[in-house]
Amino acid sequence: MAKVEVKAKGIKNRLKAIKPYKAIAEYIWNGFDAGATAVDISYEVDDLGGVKHLAVQDNGFGIPYSQVENKFKPILSSEKRDLEVQHSLIHGKNGLGRLTFFHFAQAAVWTTCYVNGEDLFSYDIRVSEDNIDNYVCSPEIKTVSGAVGTSVSFENIVGLSETYIQSELISYLVKEFSWLLELKSDQGFSIRINGAELPCGWLVKDSEDFSIVIEDCSFSVKFVRWAQKLNRHFSRFYCSSSMG
Repeated sequence: MAKVEVKAKGIKNRLKAIKPYKAIAEYIWNGFDAGATAVDISYEVDDLGGVKHLAVQDNGFGIPYSQVENKFKPILSSEKRDLEVQHSLIHGKNGLGRLTFFHFAQAAVWTTCYVNGEDLFSYDIRVSEDNIDNYVCSPEIKTVSGAVGTSVSFENIVGLSETYIQSELISYLVKEFSWLLELKSDQGFSIRINGAELPCGWLVKDSEDFSIVIEDCSFSVKFVRWAQKLNRHFSRFYCSSSMG
């Protein structure tokens, strides 16, 4: 068991304003930051429509065992912040995003698989709501099969329903990630919820593809105008070389 830098009360105070939909978005960002091109959200509901299982899985690089302390212990500094990779309110700030689960679940378990040399290794990391300033890491196990990436699943979920997912969560995720999915569409980036692609089409008001030539250089241009304002994301120009 290893101790994170900020006590439980301080962690919860810093994250007290975070809504569940923002927390779930943060886990998706974590996947993309880890090199993922696909993130899958899966959930199950009980007879009353309450969510009894929720998981976010990515096909990124996984978390090497040697990096667990760097990923989970430093709270006052963040590797992502140092790299100036900041996408959202929590993302890249103080390394706290992974702990936002306490707003809707009693525990989070990360199951990760990564490549070391020619071998695959996997292990689990667990954090509980009532002991959020600690994490427990299982020994890593060499495995002969499995997909590289990380899945975080949430235990004893409270306050989430299928209605919430289908309305508030999906709407928020569309406004959070549409620009990224559009920008990376030629690289096959995707977000799926129970196997269905995130429905971003309604947010596109207008789009146009055209080519221009400037000083003998040819540019392929795609213009998108959104039907509604994106989450903390204003008008941007993105430039990408032929190498992506």
